[in-house]
Amino acid sequence: MQSRLANIALTYGISLESFDYKDTIIFTANGRTIHYDIRNMKEVIS
Repeated sequence: MQSRLANIALTYGISLESFDYKDTIIFTANGRTIHYDIRNMKEVIS
């Protein structure tokens, strides 16, 4: 799980401190809010 989160952080250029550790994480990167599904490893498009 930690390595998955690290990969997401690298992809979006954010720090792990901005994550909350649930099935779907919500964070801000590059000026936009991103909803990311950890289980399916993809961005949720709403």
